[in-house]
Amino acid sequence: MTEHQIKYVNIDDIIPNDKNPKEHDVEEIIRSFQRFGFTNPLIVDSNTNMLVAGHGRLQALIYLKKRNQQTPSGIIEIDNKWQVPTVNKAFLNENEAMAYIIADNKLTEVGQWNNEKLKNMVNELTDADVDLNSGIGIYDLSEFIESLQELEHTNNDISDPEENAYKPQYLVIVTADDERQQENLFEELQERGYNCRLLN
Repeated sequence: MTEHQIKYVNIDDIIPNDKNPKEHDVEEIIRSFQRFGFTNPLIVDSNTNMLVAGHGRLQALIYLKKRNQQTPSGIIEIDNKWQVPTVNKAFLNENEAMAYIIADNKLTEVGQWNNEKLKNMVNELTDADVDLNSGIGIYDLSEFIESLQELEHTNNDISDPEENAYKPQYLVIVTADDERQQENLFEELQERGYNCRLLN
């Protein structure tokens, strides 16, 4: 099994993929850097030296560097050049590299929150006066908490899925000699509690 090696590379030497379809909130990424530092290496296709994951983070670093801002923790500065941690991966071909660009962005959207655990965590952090507005992607905390409460009420209103679970049905077809016999059989079976339908 090949182990991924972290390599520090000058941000000016990294080639972004112009086909990357994801747009990023660079300001929020910068706030995340300022609070948590740079925590996630960029992924570069070793065949083309082209970036496949981390376009938003690279944009944010370039923005800060051009404005002579402080180097985020996790970034090394050598001779006034910012070195960013990267992981090199050899993709099968360029198409596979582009497919990974979609996967890297899309997989973060797949899956759902456990709203009860999320609400409990948010409440615990707000009770401890932890700032949840900066560098996390929550732009309006009160609105976020309100949406969690609405989801909780919605979940409480949903009946137990066991109550609506599928129940197997068994079909018996009875053939009558004439319409009169059909009606008599229908009435008799309904009186016994069977769900019946008349078919001609």
